Amino acid sequence: MRLSPLIVSALIYAATATPASADVTLRLKGSGQMFDGPVAEDLTVYRKGLKVRTDSTSNGVSLTTIIDLDTDRSILLWHHSKTAEVIDRSQIAELISRDRVPAVRPTITPTTQTRHIAGSTCLVYHIKGTYPGPKLDMVPPTMVSEGTVCLVKNGPGQADFTAFYQAGGKSDEPFDPSLGVPFAMEMTIGFRGDEPTSPLMDAGTFRTEVISVSTAPIPDSMFEIPVDYKIIKR
Repeated sequence: MRLSPLIVSALIYAATATPASADVTLRLKGSGQMFDGPVAEDLTVYRKGLKVRTDSTSNGVSLTTIIDLDTDRSILLWHHSKTAEVIDRSQIAELISRDRVPAVRPTITPTTQTRHIAGSTCLVYHIKGTYPGPKLDMVPPTMVSEGTVCLVKNGPGQADFTAFYQAGGKSDEPFDPSLGVPFAMEMTIGFRGDEPTSPLMDAGTFRTEVISVSTAPIPDSMFEIPVDYKIIKR
């Protein structure tokens, strides 16, 4: 089991002393321990206006996720099969509404700890959330997450970062984006049954950290489907 790149791309960005509105490219290292074993992941995140692209390579599998709020769609590019899954974001909202999954923002509490990573200083926050979900066979209905996130106030592309989640209805962001751009994250995920006293079933822990930042212009073609990919609409 690996964390969805749609989640991961919503949890990472940063650096200071750069314009609040700018194209931003971030390279990250990810690691963790999930249900099916260790995870080692390389990530590259491209942010341009209301578009975000995340390239990930996890245990030898390469995947690109594109969230384009200008066209209100998400795209999964499976490079091994040259397949593009196109998902209308309104269908995602309809699915969430149908399954009665409430939009819940977790609690986030600042600590006194700061970190200096890749030339930037960020403030560490403790974050904890509980997310009720639909009942599925063999899967407890509630996801529980807890850990830390390190946020850079007024990091690169801060204005675009905030605008992106405002345009998306803020449903994709686990905290108020005005607090800063995420620079590092460590999160433990678990699942719990219906009853509050149900034991927590650990799914694993995942960590990410920015290793380099660039504000060079990003071409629009980075957010397009390659011409030789088969398109599947969901």
